[in-house]
Amino acid sequence: MGLFTAALGMIETSYWVLFSAGLLGGGHCIGMCGGIVTALTLNLPDNRQRWLILLSYNVGRLASYTLIGILLGGLAEAGLSLLTTRPFQLALLLLANLMLIAMGLYLAGFSRAITMIESLGRPIWARLQPWVARLLPVRHASGALLA
Repeated sequence: MGLFTAALGMIETSYWVLFSAGLLGGGHCIGMCGGIVTALTLNLPDNRQRWLILLSYNVGRLASYTLIGILLGGLAEAGLSLLTTRPFQLALLLLANLMLIAMGLYLAGFSRAITMIESLGRPIWARLQPWVARLLPVRHASGALLA
């Protein structure tokens, strides 16, 4: 019973870690999302269409984050309902916390180990890039929504 109580305490603590990471990640969001929106809208005319494109981009961004959250939340809930997966859940909790530490070390400039994990996504991006290239430069609201 002690292991279960300790694990429950770790789960509750991780909510504070996630909240803090989200709060402190605001600077990243301003830099990344702000930079992307600036790049996507650099050559747009100053008229009503510009605001519609900006709104469409942000609606698409929020909708994609929401969809991913729903999918992952559903998977997490399904996993929590299976008590036999508890050791696997604890392993994933440990992995998530190690990733937070690795990201912190990377952002602080102390380690480049996270770039090895990042390189695993290159084959996925190679498949997505041609589709994204068709959307750029953004000329209308539907293209901004998809981008």
